[in-house]
Amino acid sequence: MVFSSEGLANHAQKAFNEGWYFLYGAYGQLATEEVIQANFRQYPQNKAYADYVSPAIGKTRVSDCYGILKSYIWWQGEDENPKYDPFTDLSSRTAFAVARVKGLISKGMPEIPGIILFKSTGHAGVYMGNGEFIECVGFGIGMRKGTIENGVVVSGSQFLSWFEDTHISY
Repeated sequence: MVFSSEGLANHAQKAFNEGWYFLYGAYGQLATEEVIQANFRQYPQNKAYADYVSPAIGKTRVSDCYGILKSYIWWQGEDENPKYDPFTDLSSRTAFAVARVKGLISKGMPEIPGIILFKSTGHAGVYMGNGEFIECVGFGIGMRKGTIENGVVVSGSQFLSWFEDTHISY
């Protein structure tokens, strides 16, 4: 199956519109008690944020920053969880490292919705075009939009780099 950059941007917009909650290690699963408890078993440090994430139960989905891309390529439909695929499961750092096309935002970036924005901390976002991006940020924030003007991030996370993800057709 071909996954387009435009499709990724549309998927990120969907996540933003639906108000997905941040949950480290998640990739767009429906927020249920079972999903959240399984996440807490895998990532015990997330238990500290139970009060933040519990209002999502039955209302929306949970994801981390790069989980937005994973949920797009693993999507099974509106009423199902994305299907985990260990063969395409890369961290954002690994995805950036193996990307064949990448650069610094300050040096200019292609005006292509679906380009991945990246920080060396491993945080990622999805460029939407026209200087806007969407990201899923840490506990207490969730989905938000940011802007880039003249090669500088003026709102949102201070991304420095961009790349074309190897799972996406640009």
